[in-house]
Amino acid sequence: MNQSVSLKLSYQEGEVVSAQRMRLLRSSRLKTVSTLGIIGTVALIIAQIHARNTRGSIPSTWFTPVYLPLVFVAVAVIVYFLAPAIDFRLNPAWKAVLDLHLSEEKLRLTMQGKMESLEWGWEQVSQVLEKNKVYIIFWGSEQDWLIVPKRVLGEYEDWFRGKVNRCWAQGGGHIHHP
Repeated sequence: MNQSVSLKLSYQEGEVVSAQRMRLLRSSRLKTVSTLGIIGTVALIIAQIHARNTRGSIPSTWFTPVYLPLVFVAVAVIVYFLAPAIDFRLNPAWKAVLDLHLSEEKLRLTMQGKMESLEWGWEQVSQVLEKNKVYIIFWGSEQDWLIVPKRVLGEYEDWFRGKVNRCWAQGGGHIHHP
């Protein structure tokens, strides 16, 4: 593709839910919260054992080391299964129709009816994740991302995949398939 192409970028619930779940599973925040939960649970177990050894009986708060992990698991389940769908339904940004411009040099995203746009050179892409319905493109941190549904790319999907792989060949990157 020697010229640029302009595509209408719109989202469907299944695409956003799938992408958000994939982002969550690869998130450093999830790893941090999980690590803190494990440390907290181990600390509570040690405190319970210490209390039993010093008092000679099982403390009345014996259930706390069981209760805390259950709360962490319940929150994780809610965040994974419910939050993406709720976000799609309540966040008006997912309903906006955007123009996605692809060229050899960059990607540009413009909200319809607005003059301002966001642009990223292909060399700025730090990671691309692929799921059956979407690509997630990251720039820099895991907080800078764009979901690109495969149905939007249509006939340009092979070009898109090739462009990403060519740009990353220099840096050793590739599309991840979680």
